[in-house]
Order: sequence, then structure tokens, then C-alpha cells
Amino acid sequence: MSCGTTADTHSQDANVKKRFVPGLLSGVMNMFQLPDRITVKSERSLDLQATATELVVCVRGTSFFTGREAFKKAQELQKLVQALADAGVPEENIELRDVALTNDGKVLVTSSAAYTVRIRHVSVPHLSKVITAIAARKDVSLEELEWEYPLTEETKRKLLKEALEAAKTKADFIATTLGARIIGVYNLTDEFTEPIDTAYFGQEAKLSKSLRARRAEPIDFHFEHTGRFMVSVKAEFKISEFPSA
Repeated sequence: MSCGTTADTHSQDANVKKRFVPGLLSGVMNMFQLPDRITVKSERSLDLQATATELVVCVRGTSFFTGREAFKKAQELQKLVQALADAGVPEENIELRDVALTNDGKVLVTSSAAYTVRIRHVSVPHLSKVITAIAARKDVSLEELEWEYPLTEETKRKLLKEALEAAKTKADFIATTLGARIIGVYNLTDEFTEPIDTAYFGQEAKLSKSLRARRAEPIDFHFEHTGRFMVSVKAEFKISEFPSA
């Protein structure tokens, strides 16, 4: 962008309604069509604190430049880079993502530029200072904020392992209660869900004059920066035959 679970049984007759079994029974069992299968679902989640952010701002300029030249010749960008440097953001973390030519209705007459700038890897402790620096600029508006979390592949595997173990425990409990046992797996699927970690502000969310008036003080922004990551598992287990009556 620029400027838990339920269980039911089935009959072979398609007209027979499903029967839902309450309580601890969390698997789904087709006792007539598929008498040797149990399907269970399991989820595991983890809340993580964001450690950094990426910001996208729109800078309104009076001249049009592209590439790195824009940072050297556009005064508005130069002032923003200096303000961010004072807030602890190195110049290499500031990138020009897009530049648009604007005018008052006449092509290339009385034109100005709208620069979309990405500010990368702003640590959470520095976020207030960076937002304050942006708020101090009347020609700058905050467009996007994206949280970055310390999620590793090892953590993903740990969540998946826990979800799989929980699914097997459920299936074992169901099978044992029904007088059978787990003897294999027919099918297994897993899904990893990440939090919505980007906030879009847009042109209507320009930082207000009241905030700009407080630019001498750090601004306390109450942004949510805890994300929930979830692994969902659906496992279809094969069970042994039921004992004879």
C-alpha cells in the first residue's frame, strides 16, 4: 500500500441427521461407512512480544526526484532523514519505496511529489522517539506500521510437535474408551496461522497538530504489539476392530 472440538457419528443413509456427542469426546467417527477411522483436531498457540517494527510514511515534497538522488536533493526527505537519525535510525534503514507526481489538475504544471518511504528495523524501545520525529514534520504522515516478532523455525516445530502429541492423546482416549486401539494414520494436515501484524493508517490518519505541538516530549502510543501464532492439526487415525460382544 502506498501514499474445543465436537464429535459426531454418521449413517450410510444420507438422510440420517448427524448426532453430536458432548463432553470429552473430541474426535469425529463414522461408525458405519468408515468403522475403522477416528478424526481429531488439535491446536496449540503462542503469544510473542514484538521486538521491532517497520514503518511506512508519506512525505509531501515540492520537487520531484527518484532513487537515492531524492534523499540528496529533496529537502523534505533530507530533513526527515536527519530527524530519524536523531531518533536513532541509521540512514541505511531508510528506503524510498515509491514516488508519485502530483499536480493541481494541469499536467506537469505546479507539480509536487509524494514520496513513500520505508523505515526498517525500528526497535520497540526506539518506537516512541521515531513516532515523535515523524509527528514533528508537517509534511509527513504515517501510513503503515508492521510489527516484527522473534519467531524461529524451531519454535514453529515445537508448536507442531505439541499439537501432534495432543491429537494422538485425544485419539488414544477415544479409541480406548470405545474398546479399540490406534493402529495407524490415514491422513494428516496442519495449518500455521500468524497474527495480523500490520496497521494501516492512510491519509486520514495524519498525526494531529496537537501531537505536533508536543514534539519536544516523547509521545506515548498505545499500540498492540503482542501477536498470537497458532498451529492447527487435523489427524485421521486408523483403529482396530471393536471386540466381539
